[in-house]
Amino acid sequence: MTELIRVRVTMNGDQPKYELMLEGVKVGDLTRSDVLELILQFLSSLRWEK
Repeated sequence: MTELIRVRVTMNGDQPKYELMLEGVKVGDLTRSDVLELILQFLSSLRWEK
């Protein structure tokens, strides 16, 4: 079973708003540092994929 996980970025005025989406349903809000940490974890896990 594959679940689609996304980070949706919308603009709130001139500030970006990051939202964690799971299968199109909003799970929660993210900070900029949360998004960077998710990207780093994802890239780190790609190193070990065979």
